[in-house]
Amino acid sequence: MKIRLKHQISGVAFLAAVLPVLAILVLSFFQRKQASAYINNTMQEMIIEDLTHVIRDFYSLCETANDFTQQYVNHSLNIAHEKLYQQGQVKLVSKKITWHAVNQFDGQQSDILLPKMAIGRSWLGQNKDINIQTAVVDDVKTLLGATCTIFQRMNEQGDMLRVATNVETLDHSRAIGTYIPAVNPDGSDNPVIASVMMGKTFHGRAYVVNNWYLTAYETIKDENETIIGMLYVGVKQESAESFRESILRTKVGNKGYLYALGSSGDQKGQYIISKNGKRDSEFIWNEKDADGNYSVRDIINNARKLQNGKIKQKRYNKKELNDIESREIITLYTYFEPWDWVIGAIAYEEDYQDAKANVDRVISSLVTQSILFGLITLILVTILAIYLSAKITKPLIQMADAAKALTAGDISQTITYSGEDEVGLLAKSYNKMSREIQTQREKLQDANKQLTEANTTKDKFFSIIAHDLKNPFNTLLTYSATLVKQFNLLDKNEIKKGLETLHNTSKRGYNLLVDLLTWARSQSGKIEINCDNIDLNQISHENVSLLSERAKEKGIKIYSEVEDNVFAYADKNMVSTVIRNLLTNAVKFTSAGGEVKISAQHTGDHIHITIADTGIGICKENIKKLFRLDTFYRTMGTEKEKGTGLGLILCREFVEKLDGKIWIESELGKGSRFIFTLPLVLLK
Repeated sequence: MKIRLKHQISGVAFLAAVLPVLAILVLSFFQRKQASAYINNTMQEMIIEDLTHVIRDFYSLCETANDFTQQYVNHSLNIAHEKLYQQGQVKLVSKKITWHAVNQFDGQQSDILLPKMAIGRSWLGQNKDINIQTAVVDDVKTLLGATCTIFQRMNEQGDMLRVATNVETLDHSRAIGTYIPAVNPDGSDNPVIASVMMGKTFHGRAYVVNNWYLTAYETIKDENETIIGMLYVGVKQESAESFRESILRTKVGNKGYLYALGSSGDQKGQYIISKNGKRDSEFIWNEKDADGNYSVRDIINNARKLQNGKIKQKRYNKKELNDIESREIITLYTYFEPWDWVIGAIAYEEDYQDAKANVDRVISSLVTQSILFGLITLILVTILAIYLSAKITKPLIQMADAAKALTAGDISQTITYSGEDEVGLLAKSYNKMSREIQTQREKLQDANKQLTEANTTKDKFFSIIAHDLKNPFNTLLTYSATLVKQFNLLDKNEIKKGLETLHNTSKRGYNLLVDLLTWARSQSGKIEINCDNIDLNQISHENVSLLSERAKEKGIKIYSEVEDNVFAYADKNMVSTVIRNLLTNAVKFTSAGGEVKISAQHTGDHIHITIADTGIGICKENIKKLFRLDTFYRTMGTEKEKGTGLGLILCREFVEKLDGKIWIESELGKGSRFIFTLPLVLLK
């Protein structure tokens, strides 16, 4: 039983309107709570994912700053070393002087009598005034901006006294008289002194007077190779202003931020970098959260257990400066061991809760609007379907006639209806006609595309050729102008050298023009092809003889293995040109001690001619570029020989005109084999 088209239109229109409305009602009823829970979980995952990316970027930034600064320090130490020993040998003179020595860690003071330390004949003095020049250390500061110190060994243990420095104390005077003890206040060996006393250079983080620096310390020895002191260069580990600015500018969510805390020693629990920098240097070790817990202590203690940038998270209520109430935060943190920092990122839950509430509101609004829109659409479509169904069937026959008329012109329209009614008949007739026209158009477009690509390739090729022709003329003009202007000033050898350059340049330009003209003639069909039975043995020996002198100059063995009575049906001049180009290439890319040979082998109804060398070979990527106009690949030979770049292109053109094929087998460092085929002719 066939359903009339009028009823089909009405039914489909009604179903198209009513089904989406029913689907929306059912889905909104069953999925609203699930959607809310899903959104909440997704938001939580987004928070952690966002913070993880931020903290990893923070860690990478610290690594980059640390590596860059340490490289800068090492470079600065080399400069300081040169500046020190430019002044002369460092030595201790017999005359002694009293120093008021102060331990930089615990402040213990003592007077000590030490020999004067001199560079060359000049004593370093006891200069505390930052405005009075001190040799070496101030030179380093002027050149590099780094801190620099010359230490004198105080005793057998290796305590090191600052006798010349540009490091300043809190009262802005030079920190001479302060010393680094061999043993730290906690009884452990000082790593700097331990390394230097072993004759090694120390690189890394160290406490200098009143702050932490990235440093380098090397030994200072007298003429008897006895360690009498050490040379220091250092930069504050967080001194780069751009580094701090980058951290302070980073925002996490709407109000979150990055922070850094000291994790041991005098910096334990101290803000290194705080929100907007307002609490920098503040100690928060004893700070409690809203629940009375020492959250900062937990973060620092747990962070120091993390290795290789592993990340941990913590949630707690925190009250910031100027906040009336505490707010729930999420923090991800890790431990940056090179600087002994705990670095972290803080995000506020409320930032993401606001986003969740906004999403919930949007979903509710969309559901409500969709239901209303669906109901309105249902009413309108029902009315419209009843009206249109009575109107559509009448003009269908007229539409079929109009579609047939389109076969002579417009093919942009397609009919997708595939029923068995009048519209279906019209669709089949029109679509068949459209496909036939479209097929012809696609063929025309493909041909046009190929022509465009060919023209583009030749344009690129001629652009390269024009550039290559310009280079020899530039050389000719430059050298000829020099010979003319300075002829009376140049000796015979210089004139000869210039003339040789002019000759070689002219020769390269001439070779390029000859190859270009040959290629152009082959493209235009002006080269006559006179095929006959040709003797490959004779042609190969003639070309080997032509290149034997050049091969001998390079120390290369060149020979032919083509046997007598080996014939092919081809144009002799073309084949000779191909063999000569391939042999020339082989000699060009073969080093002294190598060999080049030509051979021939019957294969079916063709003969394979092979030019093999033991040269430098060609990588797979570059093999693909050979024989092509669009890449126009060239490289210099083993003795910097230059080519025109057209030789292999001509070889391909000639071989293909002779119904043959040409290809390459090569491997870097193992030589190359250029092989081409010609039709085989049996000797009568």
